[in-house]
Amino acid sequence: MAVLPFDDLGSDEEQAWFSDGITDVIINQLSKISGYRVIGRTSTLKYKEEKKSIPEIGVELGVNYIIEGTVQRQENDMRISVQLIQVLNEDHIWSDLYDREWKDIFDVQSDIAQRIAEELKTVLTPEEREQIKISQTENPEAYNLYLQGRFHWQKRTEEGLKKSIEYFEKALALDTDYALAYAGLADASFIQSWYGWAPWVE
Repeated sequence: MAVLPFDDLGSDEEQAWFSDGITDVIINQLSKISGYRVIGRTSTLKYKEEKKSIPEIGVELGVNYIIEGTVQRQENDMRISVQLIQVLNEDHIWSDLYDREWKDIFDVQSDIAQRIAEELKTVLTPEEREQIKISQTENPEAYNLYLQGRFHWQKRTEEGLKKSIEYFEKALALDTDYALAYAGLADASFIQSWYGWAPWVE
């Protein structure tokens, strides 16, 4: 299956990180389910600009199911729309609309993965259910900052990496045990050193 980049319906370009972040998280959540072959983000990112039909994308990626959706966020309110589509006949197997507050983001992400599994008649093991529910932090604001950090990290530019480090450090200031933020910090520092934008750290 493939998760296409979610469309951002917001008018604020500064919120673009939100749609990318939600897409990445859903990919990661579904990848935790054994038996699922989930296409990586790098292979689906091009469909953010290329507008092709579901059958065309399905053939190109070699998948039977595609997940697409939209997101919109305004301050502490968010709206996430998700659809699960069967490639063969473009049947919409499942769709839902989540109107929630940002503090509920972890529950929404877990629910999306579980609902998709249910619709595909997948029996989750207790371990898989637990993995889907696990969030690396219980602090929604730290998660907010982490997603923004990853958004800028993906740009792979000198300025983007500087910004990503700032966001990762802010996330860690709110949750000193946030493993993903530490990983993001390490990733950004490595790329900075690789391109000569910062000295190597031994």
